[in-house]
Amino acid sequence: MLAKRIIPCLDVKDGRVVKGTNFQGLRDMADPVEMARFYNASGADELVFYDITASAEGRNLFTDILRAVASEIFIPLTVGGGIRTLDDFDRVLKCGADKVSVNSGAIADPSLIGAAAKKYGDECVGLSMDVKRVDGQFRLFAKGGREDTGIDAMEWAVRGVENGAGEIVLNSIDTDGVKEGFDLPMLDALAARVGVPIIASGGAGKMEDFAELFTHPGIDAGLAASIFHTGEVDIRSLKRYLRDQGVEIPVDPFAGFRVKPTYAERRYLSASELQAIMDVQLPNYRTGINRDVFVFCAFTGLSHADVVKLTHADIHTDDNGDHWIIDKRQKTGTQFRVKLLPVAEMLYNRYKDTYRIGEKVFPLKGTYKTLNMSLRHVARHAGLSFNPTMHMARHTFAITVTLTQGVPLETVSKMLGQKRITTTQIYARITNDRIGQDMAALSEKLNSVFKVAQ
Repeated sequence: MLAKRIIPCLDVKDGRVVKGTNFQGLRDMADPVEMARFYNASGADELVFYDITASAEGRNLFTDILRAVASEIFIPLTVGGGIRTLDDFDRVLKCGADKVSVNSGAIADPSLIGAAAKKYGDECVGLSMDVKRVDGQFRLFAKGGREDTGIDAMEWAVRGVENGAGEIVLNSIDTDGVKEGFDLPMLDALAARVGVPIIASGGAGKMEDFAELFTHPGIDAGLAASIFHTGEVDIRSLKRYLRDQGVEIPVDPFAGFRVKPTYAERRYLSASELQAIMDVQLPNYRTGINRDVFVFCAFTGLSHADVVKLTHADIHTDDNGDHWIIDKRQKTGTQFRVKLLPVAEMLYNRYKDTYRIGEKVFPLKGTYKTLNMSLRHVARHAGLSFNPTMHMARHTFAITVTLTQGVPLETVSKMLGQKRITTTQIYARITNDRIGQDMAALSEKLNSVFKVAQ
């Protein structure tokens, strides 16, 4: 059984978080950046950011606020509001979103979902539906619940999934802000028609509402706003309550648990494993960025801490026009310099020309832990039997990319920014491939020097 998710929602209007009842009577709640920071620390599984008036006003989403929110959180971020074209998808994803939720834009152009799913993967595309009962029918509404489209909501959901939507957010206008429980009949009707994850929105008022929600098959997540914003329900307390009720809820079983690490042989990728990582086609936009960062580190020796802080100002051009990274290790403060090899050069140019939104080279988000979790998906798609980590990329540079190819140990030590060559010698002890190559070369030389009598 998949773990259920608890998702707070930021409904943003004029740069502020707001909340109303039945999509009416909006009142100011808080600053979205502060709220995002709070939920990131409060145990939320994801965060949803809706610019709720963008569609009705016919404008683009406020990307400056979105960028500020994305920079404060390391949990998955879904963004919606004013999404009408593929360019809107691209712009929002580059601002730090992990998924894009489309509502009115898909109603105006039903082909948008299919085009976005093809380009970014269905994991990146969510269909958001504002639904209200009209004449006994579940009717689809557009423009923030302001416009009755006349479309049967359940038929629309089926069509959206067929076109490539990877999940559905069902916002019940009838129960929104009422705090009397989720719209279970509406959710059951949807679950009977589609097989993708369903996020329930509208009506949560107490912990028991979530417990009842998760007894219904096909519901993967509960989304709420005001009860979390006001502190009526604390997310960590809610999760403890749900686990006590037998609901499968994400939890870190090793939180607060520390062990003293012991030395273990440093794992690295072979040339064929690294090539598999480079070649694999990935279904998710964000995962693709994380893969590219891993590969960049494998060809530069940068650690996670070093690549996170890497800026365009750290890339220098020599007299021959070659690019070099000249920086200080985040961990030790030791200066290092490493030339951009062709693969690293290609990735640098890709992100410099296509993804540049600030001084940072890569649009990274998340912690070392969350990035490694993303690399697990890369490994699965690439057919690897183990889960790579960002530190493994640094090991791969030291061993597969440099030492195994004959680069002297002293040079590798300088490029890695290591204070003592004895640290680099750890890598030299485990280069079995290099040992094999050296011994083969030695055998060939000795055959020309020594002859065994027949």
